[in-house]
Amino acid sequence: MAERPIHQICMDEVARLAGVGKGTLYRRFADRAALCRALLHDDAIVLQDRVLDGFGHPLAPPWIPHAARLLDALFDFAVDNATLLSEVQTFEAKSGPQRYEHPAHAWQRDTLAMYLGRAITAQEIAPLDPTLSADLILAPLEPDLIRYHLERGVPRLRLKAEYGRHWRHGVLGLRNLD
Repeated sequence: MAERPIHQICMDEVARLAGVGKGTLYRRFADRAALCRALLHDDAIVLQDRVLDGFGHPLAPPWIPHAARLLDALFDFAVDNATLLSEVQTFEAKSGPQRYEHPAHAWQRDTLAMYLGRAITAQEIAPLDPTLSADLILAPLEPDLIRYHLERGVPRLRLKAEYGRHWRHGVLGLRNLD
């Protein structure tokens, strides 16, 4: 799957390469989305550990640095796993707007909204709708958009820098975008 997107690989080929029977594969994974989610599992655990363990005290102020570190971790996860995340969205039974109710997205949105809400209370940022803002801040991390820019030749570091500038300018209101 590192060589070809999953939509170009039939499940029979996956079973053969994994050294299992087709029946075993289909009992374990109902569809391609389930297979992609399983492949993402370890990286998702690393992401959550990075968020929870790497922040020192993630439930203590100031809140904006926590939000910034969360977004940094989410950006890296989205870029590192853009192909699989895109495949999950393509083959997911809950496509369209319902995908924003998926537990993985809800965790990202709710964690960011919590930091934004606490930052508002602590007067670190101007008032805004934390949940709606969290979804809007996360929108550029959509895997198809990331893949689009990477495949056009936009370097990862440039993409990350632009994402950071828009976050700092749009939410924090910082004039200096560098």
